[in-house]
Amino acid sequence: MTIAVVILFFLGLLSINSGLMQGIVSGTGVNRDLPIYCVDRPDKTISFSFDAAWGNEDTSTLIDILNKYNIKTTFFVVGSWVDKFPDSVRQLSTAGH
Repeated sequence: MTIAVVILFFLGLLSINSGLMQGIVSGTGVNRDLPIYCVDRPDKTISFSFDAAWGNEDTSTLIDILNKYNIKTTFFVVGSWVDKFPDSVRQLSTAGH
């Protein structure tokens, strides 16, 4: 009985959450661009992205690996990271990311 109550509780949370999200997205009356999560392509292509918001210990190694395999990617960097690691930002830019 306890397991059934727990399952029903979580199912209720899921239905409430999906209803709230639908209201937030569609109920505002404002058209806005949403993130792209998937794109249909005839070729087999994937996209990489990295978030740079903490240390840069592995940034040079990561750039070397990406260069070795001729992979271009997107790095999302926060302002404090840019301020703290300007040389890494230049490395990313020079490498074409």
